[in-house]
Amino acid sequence: MAAQEPMLDDLAPSDDDLAALRAVKFPGFIEVAGLVAGGLPFALSMSELHEQYENGRRVAVSFRDWVAVGGGAAAALAGLVGLALLGRTVKSRRTPRLVLALILVGLGGFQLARGLGLVGVPAARSAQPTAPERVLPPPAAERTVAPPGAADAAQQVLDRMLARKHEELRAAASADFRAAGSIHRVRQHVGDRLDTFGAFQHGTPWRLTATDRSDAGEVSYELSSQLTFARVAITMKISVVERAGSWQLLLLDFTDIPDAFAPLPADGEAGADVVARAVLAAIDRGDLDQIQAHLDWKAADEMDDKRAALTASLAEVTAKTGAFHKVELTKQEACVGQCLQYAITGKRGRATAELELAVSVGRWRVRRFDVTPR
Repeated sequence: MAAQEPMLDDLAPSDDDLAALRAVKFPGFIEVAGLVAGGLPFALSMSELHEQYENGRRVAVSFRDWVAVGGGAAAALAGLVGLALLGRTVKSRRTPRLVLALILVGLGGFQLARGLGLVGVPAARSAQPTAPERVLPPPAAERTVAPPGAADAAQQVLDRMLARKHEELRAAASADFRAAGSIHRVRQHVGDRLDTFGAFQHGTPWRLTATDRSDAGEVSYELSSQLTFARVAITMKISVVERAGSWQLLLLDFTDIPDAFAPLPADGEAGADVVARAVLAAIDRGDLDQIQAHLDWKAADEMDDKRAALTASLAEVTAKTGAFHKVELTKQEACVGQCLQYAITGKRGRATAELELAVSVGRWRVRRFDVTPR
């Protein structure tokens, strides 16, 4: 009798075979990556400690270790993914995967707590030498006033601001000062506000409000003062640091600015047309300095970089149009602030001008402009 052919059912894989084929490898990439992320903060740290003192007592402390925050979040996420993969893991590997997933979740939670300052925040850092030639100042807990020189540096910053000595202000700033790379930003951030506040009357003595010890061993000091102007009283905060034997500006900020400073200037939207026409008149005269005086700080910076090209471009426009005889507003619409379009009639030809303006501290400034001959 001939041998019986095998049935198709006999050739089909069993349930165990299918489960093995669908199983997710253990340990997988996600677990390995989670272990690396969770262990990295033990070897690497990028921390910030901010302390606030009043009358010699620490009233607030904020600590962040961003490596621990990132690594802890990644480890915890890897643990949760491992738990989600238990159903696709072969039975013999489920228990090890479960244990490792729980370890990753716990490790991630611990690192997150460390990174957010919930555990292990130092009460005060001791004054230990960070290099043979340099010793840190006494702990912040022992200070109720800024060290000699810090208050003088803050006062010097204020004096330069009030005197509108923007170039000197930028020269005294550190490389990481937010406005150090832009004299136009310093002028508009400081000068516009001072113009709005009115004449300066008096200020209180500088008070130490916070210290920050960086990993490099240097200490920055935040000082504050109550300033009174003709139309407003504000709080000014200035952070300084001593580097290479001189005090440098890290940050300045105004706080408690009243709501009375409306987002639009006193002349409302009509003021945008006035500023736009002033810029077009300056283009007609070829007065680049006057054009730049009406630009916002970003556009003014770009103009510094492209001054020669802009001079040639505007000269080409005025050569085709001649002196402007008539400037007529043809289109006005809201954009970031106001977008205005003008039809220009010159001695020899016509052109179209488009300007985008926005409000900066109570005055209209031009963000972008373009003049195209027709």
